[in-house]
Amino acid sequence: MFNKLKLVALLMIPAMAAGAKDGPQSGFRENLKECITVKKANEGWFIGPAIGTQLYVGDSDNLHPLGYRLTTALEGHLGKWITPAIALRLRGTGARITGGNLSSNRNAMNMAFISADCMFDALSLLAGMNEERKVTVLPFIGVGAGMNIDIREVSPSLTVGAQVLFRVSERINMFTELKGTLLNDKTDGSATGFPYDGSAVLNAGFQFKF
Repeated sequence: MFNKLKLVALLMIPAMAAGAKDGPQSGFRENLKECITVKKANEGWFIGPAIGTQLYVGDSDNLHPLGYRLTTALEGHLGKWITPAIALRLRGTGARITGGNLSSNRNAMNMAFISADCMFDALSLLAGMNEERKVTVLPFIGVGAGMNIDIREVSPSLTVGAQVLFRVSERINMFTELKGTLLNDKTDGSATGFPYDGSAVLNAGFQFKF
């Protein structure tokens, strides 16, 4: 009898191991399926404003004090969750940018940015969907354009950043966001030195979900 039980136990071990292995895989597949299920056209829309600090990085801006180069940036966005974990948004930013040239003269320019961003709910992709989660991390990448309004110079832009979203209620979220934007060297009217200019923005705002 003991030998028979021993044989049954030995036969059950591979089956249990296979089941344990299949469990996490099955859970991952279900989680991934939920994360990439496309929402209806009237679901997942959101809109919000933000205000923050902007720093422009040109060829000679580092010759001037950092405090002078930090300016206010105003922003607004409209977006939609395409799936529960992937969102697209259209974002606009306006700022009065201060800097300087190689002659150490200070200058300023009015700039506007527009970008189409693709955002990813990193926690949901890794740990599963949870609509009651209080904090969500959303890395994103965007393409668009930056315009120096004063000289009418337009540059293609590439933006990379991350947003930390805080759930307040079913309809309201608060967020803070850090992003950097790459522009061509002519954006500030001076094409010398490094072939690219850049802008970094740290802001905070709120978001309303429809």
